[in-house]
Amino acid sequence: MFRKLKSIIFATLLLTPTVMPMTSLATSGSITDYTPSGYIAGVWVEVYDGDSGWAYISPYGSRQKVSWSYDTEGLPFCLHIGVGGSPENWGHNVHTPTLVDKGKRFYIDVHYSASSWNAPSYFTKVRTY
Repeated sequence: MFRKLKSIIFATLLLTPTVMPMTSLATSGSITDYTPSGYIAGVWVEVYDGDSGWAYISPYGSRQKVSWSYDTEGLPFCLHIGVGGSPENWGHNVHTPTLVDKGKRFYIDVHYSASSWNAPSYFTKVRTY
């Protein structure tokens, strides 16, 4: 009897599929604000054909430079970076071009340009490593 029960348990274990947890690598990098506000209020990650949401951000001492991370599931995305204002009411929404996660970190600099003949403009420079 014990031998038969042992065989049934062994066969059940062999036939039961093993579920391995999937690990997901988050897309990440840093953002530095070179504008007069010098303050990153928040980061929204727009994932194309995926789940968009708020990036986790952590300041490097001040809010002028933050590290960020978000699971883009390897899909193309762009960042909407809140510059100035507050987390609830951004002074400016500066967005990056479409980015593709290829296992590299993204370093994003937010710049400000103003002249007497045009309105101030904000733009980003993106580097990967």
